[in-house]
Amino acid sequence: MKYAIAILLMAAVLSAGCIGQSSAPSGGAVIEKPYDGQIIEFYGAECPHCQNMAPVVVQVEQDLGISITKLEVWHNDTNRATMTSYKSAITSFCGGSFGVPAFVDTKTGRATCGEMSADQLKAFIVG
Repeated sequence: MKYAIAILLMAAVLSAGCIGQSSAPSGGAVIEKPYDGQIIEFYGAECPHCQNMAPVVVQVEQDLGISITKLEVWHNDTNRATMTSYKSAITSFCGGSFGVPAFVDTKTGRATCGEMSADQLKAFIVG
């Protein structure tokens, strides 16, 4: 039974694939307040959109002085289950999509998805 559930979860995540477009606000963001919560990035190892976001995430971590938790979900059942536990938030904030890259703010319950600029990701985090 556990195996069947794991297969269904994997199929759901893999069928969603990558999300290429961002739902984050556009334009340059001025970041003035510090962030005191936790951001989780869900990504797939081979996802080209996730790979494009890697240097953006590093820049945002450096700019804001934070650490973003990165969880690979295409090959890790535990991480996939964690992402699934945030499915409601992800689909709600990402236009019904449930794929990667996805960012969840565990403090506020908000999410954003797809490729975005460093300013857009910072705006999501401190927004």
